Amino acid sequence: MCDTFVALSDVTADGQVIFGKNSDRPIFDCQPLRFTPRTTGQAGRPIQLEHVTPP
Repeated sequence: MCDTFVALSDVTADGQVIFGKNSDRPIFDCQPLRFTPRTTGQAGRPIQLEHVTPP
């Protein structure tokens, strides 16, 4: 399991975006981050996440 959080600029004191993530991986196990440019979904169609499909 892992935990991920984000605080957007409208809720931070100085307008910065804060992103945090932790993981149960071993201490020296690499966990690369990947940047994916934003996309626009189609109205009425669900998005597929890794383990769930939110409504």
